[in-house]
Amino acid sequence: MKIKSILITLMIALPVATFAASPSSCVKNEKGAFNISGEYICTISCDGLTEIDHVTQDGDSVRFINGVGDISNGKLKGLNANASEWGLSVTVSNNCQELIFSNSSIWLRK
Repeated sequence: MKIKSILITLMIALPVATFAASPSSCVKNEKGAFNISGEYICTISCDGLTEIDHVTQDGDSVRFINGVGDISNGKLKGLNANASEWGLSVTVSNNCQELIFSNSSIWLRK
């Protein structure tokens, strides 16, 4: 019975513990900004967009490109960014593996 209790506790605690972004776990690029560049897949609130999303980056300047090619430029400040043309704010989470947009969309790094 004690093992079952421990397993249940771990099943609940581990996902919660790994969700919060930790700046020390994110890699910084050559200009000192957290590296969020790469390919992503929209996993929540995708409005039917299931193609690969991309983020390119030069220092703290970022460019978000969704699966249909719409582009928004922005700036990365710590673990927060903006997607100016889309009018959205972005939170970098889960050790720089997840982007949470203010419209509830979530992109997960491939």
